[in-house]
Amino acid sequence: MTLLIPYFLSLTIGILALNILFSQQNRLSLPLFLALAFLTGMAESIFICFLGFLIFNRFHLPFIISAHLIEILIFLAFHIRRPLTKFRSAFKIPPLDPDLLIVLSLVGFLSWLYSSLYPNGGWDAWQVWNFKSKFLLLSGSRWKDLFDPILWRSSPHYPLALPLWNAWTAACAPHLLDLAARLNAILLNILTALVMFSTVRQYSNSRWIILPVLLPFTMPSYMLLATNQYADLFITVFFLASLTALFSYHRTHDVAFLAITGIFLGILSFTKPEGVILAAIIFLTGHMIFQRPSFLRRDALLFWIATGLALVPAAIFFLFLSPGNQTFFNGLISTEHPSTLSRLTIIFIFLGREILGMHGGGLWGLILLSALLNFKQAFQKKFALFFLPIILYLSVVGTYYWINTRFEILWWLSVSLKRILNSLIPAAVTWIILAICSQKKSSSITDAEARKHNPSSLP
Repeated sequence: MTLLIPYFLSLTIGILALNILFSQQNRLSLPLFLALAFLTGMAESIFICFLGFLIFNRFHLPFIISAHLIEILIFLAFHIRRPLTKFRSAFKIPPLDPDLLIVLSLVGFLSWLYSSLYPNGGWDAWQVWNFKSKFLLLSGSRWKDLFDPILWRSSPHYPLALPLWNAWTAACAPHLLDLAARLNAILLNILTALVMFSTVRQYSNSRWIILPVLLPFTMPSYMLLATNQYADLFITVFFLASLTALFSYHRTHDVAFLAITGIFLGILSFTKPEGVILAAIIFLTGHMIFQRPSFLRRDALLFWIATGLALVPAAIFFLFLSPGNQTFFNGLISTEHPSTLSRLTIIFIFLGREILGMHGGGLWGLILLSALLNFKQAFQKKFALFFLPIILYLSVVGTYYWINTRFEILWWLSVSLKRILNSLIPAAVTWIILAICSQKKSSSITDAEARKHNPSSLP
């Protein structure tokens, strides 16, 4: 049971924080509220753990727990000033949705099943992420040895979000660190499905929407990577949550969505170097939604402040802790390993094969086909929040593959590109579902207006 204490503290912080941020007028559905609350609480816990390392030069459990409790007390103090009847003002409890139970049960079961194939994670989990988790939790004051360039195979230039989360969730039972890492992979899958379902449920009550939501989680090619305990799991869920939060702001103009988006971008940048690129793309794309002058200054300023504060841990890491990328050769200036046209051609062909082929169960091909069949709706300006970051991110990644000539390109693409594409699938699927639901909703409104103006057309 002690293993559950960190999860409880993180979730409590997230619930209290979101209950303060969100207004009574724009209440969230309970499933979406809990998903965003858990992710917010995870982010807060990661930042607190990192702060503990900076202050005490080791994993200091008394400080970390005390900081959580102090933050909870501060949030409770805000709630004390509210009437008890308004304590749950930030969310509404809908009737029990059997579709939600089906989604969570199936995703949870499949995640447990696939995670049992590699209970200690895949190769990168052994070599990088779980190795770092154990180092942070057990090494005491020598934790900075983790950034020794001699450990370049363990990517010391990668940030610490996932290792810190694993270390925190196992802090009360260090002997269960391997189990905690596995449970976290399952939890992240469940949270991904919960964000997907609760987001699209706002636009459609059809029972059929559970099928596209569940589709990625029924694909072995997706699930094998989604349960291997890699940091790409963090990229997946926080990328999805950032886009859905921005999309929700576009719909409601509730600035609380901008605040949590900033927090999520901070975690993205603290997860992997490519997370920094992805966070920057989302941040810049997000400015497309400030459409009215009355919203521009106030809301944009809050977005900047929230994102800026959440980026502090990543900035500290890259400026003062990271040894730099030991595996980067600049092919633009290298004469021994130049960036050639043939290398660029291989990248395009490989990317096209992965997207259009059946290597991932044809999921990306189905996404592209759905986007083309619903082109008018899928590529509306409001959905640029989804498709632009995906397109720009893949463009930047492809350029990096071309410029960095440290590795043989076919090997590098085969071991990393699948993970990158995998991490974008839930956001891409959510985009397509929202576009289709939006099209059906528009058609329903048009039909209703036609019947209103032409009563004779009624049966």
